[in-house]
Amino acid sequence: MDRALEKMALRLRTLRSELVQMDKRRATILEEIDRIQSVAIVLREFDPFTVLDEESPSPYANLELKTKTLAKACEAILRAKGEPASSRELLDILVVERKLAHGKNSSLISVINALKKHPDKFVKQGKTWTLKPALVSSNGEGE
Repeated sequence: MDRALEKMALRLRTLRSELVQMDKRRATILEEIDRIQSVAIVLREFDPFTVLDEESPSPYANLELKTKTLAKACEAILRAKGEPASSRELLDILVVERKLAHGKNSSLISVINALKKHPDKFVKQGKTWTLKPALVSSNGEGE
């Protein structure tokens, strides 16, 4: 019985030691997350439409992009952003909002095709896309 008790006590000490190490690692990770999030707050002051990851609050969440067609979603993003965006930037936002899946060439192609199929809504300026001026009204809501 003493041998079993010794094994159990050793295992208990080992597990507690592992737990302490995990707590230290968790604390380190939480400190880094806090540091990055504080930088993100400052970054958002300069560019409020930056999407950092899926857990950061998205400024596009209230646009309900998942319920819109791809062209309407791109239109809503460009309207909210108030400045031109590349097809890759649009895709990144659509991925964060779970409208499209990332890592697929077809997703980027889908965005480009949605923009190209609607010359009445979108204009390409160099490497970026913007809304046609007629769609942007003085109140920013378009037609």
